[in-house]
Amino acid sequence: MIGLTALTYVKTANHDHKSTKYTILETNPLAIYQDGDYILGGLFFAHYSYNKSSHQCNEFNFRGLYKMMAMIYAIDQINRDPKLLPGIKLGYDIRDTCSNVKHTLQQAVNFLPWSEKKFSLDDYQILKQHGCNQTVLDQFVADDIRGVLGVVGPDSSAITLPIANMLNIFDVAEISYAATSRLLVNKEEYPNLFRTLPSDYQQAEVITDVLSYFNWSYVATVSVDDFYGRLAVDLMKRQFELRSICIALEEVTPSSPSQNQISKIIQDLSQLTNVSVIILITSESIAFNILQEAQRQKLYWKTWIGTDAWGTSPVILDLAPEVIGGVIGIAPESPQPPGQLPPSFENIIDTVERDQLKTMIDELLNCSHGYQDCYLSVDSSSSSSTLVTFSSSSSKIEVDNAAEAGNLCRSIKQYSTDKGNKVGFIIDAVYILASALHQLLNCTSRHCINTDTIDRKAFLKILHNIDIIAYHNHTLKFTSYREIDRPYIIDNIHFSSSNNGSCGHYQNVGNWYNRTLVINKNLMRWNNGTSLEVPTSRCSNNCSPGYKKIKPDRNSCCWLCLECGPGLVSNGQTSSCMECQRGQIAAPNHTICINLTVTKTSLTHPAGIAITISALAIGIINSIVLSIYIKYQHTPVVKASNSFLSFFHLATIYLMLGISVLIMVEPTPLICAINLSLLPISLILCIAVLITRTHHIASIFQLNFSYLLDTTTSIAKAKRTLKQVAFAILLTFIGVMIVAIVNIIQPVQPMHDYRVTNSVYYICDSPNPINLALPAGYFVFLCLLCNLFAWKTRNLPGNFNEAKHIFFCCITVLIIISLALPSYIQIYGILRTVIASMALQCSAVTVLVFLFFPKVYTMIITPHLNTKQRCLESIQTFSFSNSPFGNGNGSHAGPESTTISRSNSCYAKKSVNTSLSNNNHAGGESTSISRSNSWHVKKSVNTTCNNIIKTGSIRCSINGN
Repeated sequence: MIGLTALTYVKTANHDHKSTKYTILETNPLAIYQDGDYILGGLFFAHYSYNKSSHQCNEFNFRGLYKMMAMIYAIDQINRDPKLLPGIKLGYDIRDTCSNVKHTLQQAVNFLPWSEKKFSLDDYQILKQHGCNQTVLDQFVADDIRGVLGVVGPDSSAITLPIANMLNIFDVAEISYAATSRLLVNKEEYPNLFRTLPSDYQQAEVITDVLSYFNWSYVATVSVDDFYGRLAVDLMKRQFELRSICIALEEVTPSSPSQNQISKIIQDLSQLTNVSVIILITSESIAFNILQEAQRQKLYWKTWIGTDAWGTSPVILDLAPEVIGGVIGIAPESPQPPGQLPPSFENIIDTVERDQLKTMIDELLNCSHGYQDCYLSVDSSSSSSTLVTFSSSSSKIEVDNAAEAGNLCRSIKQYSTDKGNKVGFIIDAVYILASALHQLLNCTSRHCINTDTIDRKAFLKILHNIDIIAYHNHTLKFTSYREIDRPYIIDNIHFSSSNNGSCGHYQNVGNWYNRTLVINKNLMRWNNGTSLEVPTSRCSNNCSPGYKKIKPDRNSCCWLCLECGPGLVSNGQTSSCMECQRGQIAAPNHTICINLTVTKTSLTHPAGIAITISALAIGIINSIVLSIYIKYQHTPVVKASNSFLSFFHLATIYLMLGISVLIMVEPTPLICAINLSLLPISLILCIAVLITRTHHIASIFQLNFSYLLDTTTSIAKAKRTLKQVAFAILLTFIGVMIVAIVNIIQPVQPMHDYRVTNSVYYICDSPNPINLALPAGYFVFLCLLCNLFAWKTRNLPGNFNEAKHIFFCCITVLIIISLALPSYIQIYGILRTVIASMALQCSAVTVLVFLFFPKVYTMIITPHLNTKQRCLESIQTFSFSNSPFGNGNGSHAGPESTTISRSNSCYAKKSVNTSLSNNNHAGGESTSISRSNSWHVKKSVNTTCNNIIKTGSIRCSINGN
């Protein structure tokens, strides 16, 4: 097979690990082999490129050698472990990929289990496309090769994809330690492929979070033109759209770019004056060439973001600080402790023939570099001009060349302290394969059942469900995408002065895990690796506070700045201005919101003072009316109007005035409960008393006189008064129950009222309209009932007819409440409280004006109407016109003559005889009444009037006949 390197190994009969020697016969391409009961394959790139014509690899990569030895170390540790695979020795077959797909496929053919599965025609065609001819394939089948147990690597997604396809034909497990392409998560296409690190999807999230953290919204990308680079950029674009991050320039480079192509990329990047951040998604070698060209063209002061392929690579540290200073490297964190070689790792390296390793490094590197001190070091105790020194104290490998001591050769950097070196991922992959084999062979802590064949499907099934504790005490378990979640490290390149100039190094400044980014901004350095000023990378400058960003289209990252409108604020970072929260107002410069002063109802407020003064004035008038009633309580006017109910009505007016003032008191839960409960109750009580008075008058004039004569005793008067009070209380109690129910359903509480623009009021209120609807409905019902009773008494005599006053009073109160209630609902703030108070006071004034002022006028201005004789005359007229002795109209209107022919007895029980006779005179009516009988009737009426006045049932109106 073309390109395969012959390998030999020497071992003792008893498998003494310490005496084993690994001989490297050829170093280009590099390959290391050790036999065992089961072989693990390894694919690492120890060279950066492959020359097809010479079949040689170019540019030795010391990091690849370091990874190879990490795999050797892991296998050696497992072979030394008495509990893991006891009695089983693992071997390895490690190959150099030289970063070339075809060469890697040729190398990987050595891993295939030819004896387990014969090729189909399609399988031959696939392998022949990658350079394997029929003769070679047939020879492998004839040799009956069992193949490797599993393969660790390769590191590149572009190489991993075809290798996974080939190994999948034979069900050979493959665990990559560095391939991160999202495309490889497909279970159907790659059921045999596993990864010990996350995919690029998480890396895209990390990069997006970093850009958002530093407010970088305008960036450039440079990616390699393969499925890995294209998919990585596509994942980032999806994340960028969610954070309003735009890509100003998207450059693509071939897998093996020429110098002209790299130069053109740098020239294009130089034209971006507003872009300070460049995301570089390439391999380590391409990244180094691009950064080197940037240094040549003096593309300085840019912040490069490196992905896991090169973001923590020490290879670039020899470039100028103006180019790489401030580089941000992002990579999954290797579980290997930084700055420390694994135990016994140096012993593994030391087992290699020193002379051969020395010669290999001398030939391929021809220089040395002490990483931490940034100067060349020479071991003075050695007489050799070239020496490889393994320092366990500093955990670093120094390759010294005394002959080249004057030349600061920077082609090789120390690698063991790099937390992104993926060494831990390699060791994890080896331990996972070994643990899966341990389960497949049904091993105990003492022995395993060794077999000649491998059930590869069962082995893959075990890998899918693997769950072990690794050497670093971390759980290793594959997700549903057959990868292992890892935290990401955020490294930043710093530069510090040394004896020989400026020395660059990586400084860990943060991490990302479980979608949480943590960065220590105080550790960040920018531009030349020493600056503390965070660079800006945006299309347009930030808007000043009070302005908003206006973008020409939705996906644009450029904007114009426009000032916010009235009542809006902005910090200058958003595309829209925001309204202030309730209770706040925008500052004049639209930068911040200012808290509004809360206005509370109180008696010291101007509105409260006005309401209090008006209540006192009305109260004084009510007191004057009360004093007049007390003074004239024994006069016919007061007695006839039911003095008890009149005094009760005047007391109700005091209650209404008191509540109108109490509403203006500063709100508390108790005050609110009292106010909005007593307000409707006071109105209901006022109307209930009015209904009681009206109903009583109507009842008296519908009864016969004998009933009145039987109710003149003190007991009868007390009963009648008690009935009146009970009737008024009953009507009021119904209203109290309605108010209690609605308060239980929706209690009234003090709350802030923000409905008035630029004002905040603290008032009693309820969001539920039921608190007003039910009591208001009951109040309207009582007003209509009162009007009904007033209508029934409309035909009373003028001196006793109070119907029109009651009617006008009820209608006026109803109009006041009907106007106040919608205004109370629609108007906000203190004004609605004022409306409620004024409605109560206006209702009180209405009662005084329509019901009490006419009586006061009679008692003060026209006292001649407030006499017993005047009352008798009114009742006599009404009695004759409505009694059984005459028609209801008191006049004659037809050719009919009527003579009273019935008897009626009053006190003396005398008979009044009347005779009814027809009168033949045309067009007239004659009525004859016996004088003696007429005298008896008049006496009966006079006696009845006296009793009516004494009982205080009705009043004599101020209006005369």
